[in-house]
Amino acid sequence: MSAAASEAHGTRLMLELFVMFGGAKLLAELFTRLRQPGVVGEILAGVLIGPQVLRLVAPSETSQVLAELGVIFLLFNVGLETKPASIFKVGPTALLVAVLGVALPLAGGYALMRAWGSSGIEALFTGTALVATSVGITARVLGDLGLLDALAARIILGAAVIDDILGLLVLAAVSSAAQGHVDLAGIAFTQMVRKGAPAGYGGFTSNVDMKTGAPAFGTPEYMKAVIAGGQLARRYGFPYRTSNTNAANTVDAQAAYESVFSLWGVVEGGGNFVMHSAGWTEGGLTASFEKFILDVDLLQMVAEFLRPLDVSEDALALDAIRDVGPGGHFFGTAHTLARYENAFYSPLISDWRNNETWVEAGKPTAFERANRIYKETLAHYERPPLDPAVEEELDAFVARRKAEGGVPTDF
Repeated sequence: MSAAASEAHGTRLMLELFVMFGGAKLLAELFTRLRQPGVVGEILAGVLIGPQVLRLVAPSETSQVLAELGVIFLLFNVGLETKPASIFKVGPTALLVAVLGVALPLAGGYALMRAWGSSGIEALFTGTALVATSVGITARVLGDLGLLDALAARIILGAAVIDDILGLLVLAAVSSAAQGHVDLAGIAFTQMVRKGAPAGYGGFTSNVDMKTGAPAFGTPEYMKAVIAGGQLARRYGFPYRTSNTNAANTVDAQAAYESVFSLWGVVEGGGNFVMHSAGWTEGGLTASFEKFILDVDLLQMVAEFLRPLDVSEDALALDAIRDVGPGGHFFGTAHTLARYENAFYSPLISDWRNNETWVEAGKPTAFERANRIYKETLAHYERPPLDPAVEEELDAFVARRKAEGGVPTDF
């Protein structure tokens, strides 16, 4: 970012902070004088100065970080003023209130949506959404009213904490059980916006390393999930989106066999579109040029494998078999000479030389061959034509987004 752009970004940031803090403080003071919780005024200030009304401040990475810090300090301050012993005394009562606070909204929302004709999964998600509370808002309101030490406040605060924990567990369970239905809900929404819009079905799921919690890809469980997803896609009548995944940190044996297993799932699941088909490493956190070349080779092999077998009279070469006869070879036959250049798939990476020849060539590895191929490919790259007006618009967009800043990186 240039010095001028950096200065402009800093000025805009300070102005937005002034508007946010000034507006929040002003309305909080107004509501306090009206003998209402100041937090209500602060929320209203966000609504007014945000993009929906006055458009003075737009959500950004900075505002998100400040909001998270504010919640942390708020809860920390509440913790300083709260006596753990007093919370423990109302533990059973708070637990009962929390359980009822989860069960009743969940059941009520589900029943209401079902009565209105919604599907079971839509009704379940609505009920789950009604379960959510906000410990931060609850604590702030009680603090503004000076009631943190009251018995009822201790029960409410304890119940709010337990309620949020139970709500997250319920949401996780409902989301995991309904992934396919969520995909269908999204497809249905696209048809509401634009009837007849092309749509596809795809799920992304895998297991994790139970020792560390790290995601795993290209596993037997991943393949089973991909195959099951393909069955659902065919049941619904949609094309199926899959992926070529692996969790390897470099282009090694792990990267190769996990990608092969992923593509095996693609084939067995009947995938129509392979997203992240080439270059994926480290569970999708990084990409590799060498892995891209390896994946291109694998994808071409899969495409060749799926090509229907040619059993025509010319392909079977019965005449050549009769001409050669027992004990002969086919290297010099007209049939072989006419087809040898493209009779079989010629891999990009595989090295079929014998060991002696391979050693004499310097023992090149698959990684080294992939490295050489990608560099040669980039060296011979020819840029496709692009409308100058479109290019100018894209360059302006990139420059503007860079000037606005983005998510901090570690590189």
